[in-house]
Amino acid sequence: MHEAEVLDSAFKFYGRNNVSIIFLNVSEEWAKERLMGRQRGDDKKDEINRRLGWYKTEVLPVVDFFKKHKIYRFIDIKGEQPIEKVHSDIVANLKL
Repeated sequence: MHEAEVLDSAFKFYGRNNVSIIFLNVSEEWAKERLMGRQRGDDKKDEINRRLGWYKTEVLPVVDFFKKHKIYRFIDIKGEQPIEKVHSDIVANLKL
């Protein structure tokens, strides 16, 4: 959260208006499946669960911070789609 508050402060200090926050939203099950599919040495079930636990406790509060902050345009993109569709959804939302 500290880093989110610093970034928020920096945006205000530098007069950055109309900031869009893009959140690629995926389920925990989908993330686990993708991580296990990479077949990296550190992608063991326990390690993945540890990282996802960190994500829940450290990252999701930051996501909520920017989602609730009225000065940011929060764009929630369904990430469990083909790459081309994710890209087109991002581009379409940025044009609005």
